[in-house]
Amino acid sequence: ARDKPNLPRALEGYQRKRRSRAKRVADASRANTRPYHASGLTAMARNAVLTTLPPERLIGRYDWLYGWRAD
Repeated sequence: ARDKPNLPRALEGYQRKRRSRAKRVADASRANTRPYHASGLTAMARNAVLTTLPPERLIGRYDWLYGWRAD
């Protein structure tokens, strides 16, 4: 909004600032595909592990995502 006269430059700056975070979010999502969509013995093993972990540890893995604040 501050650079309306040069919208392409403003969008490039936004993209430059967001690219690494967006990539990290996509990578984390991809990494969760197998464990969270598993079935059979793999799902049973996953469930056994998840029930032993404290909730703080599970959510703590994503503090970088959910605890994020804009600069």
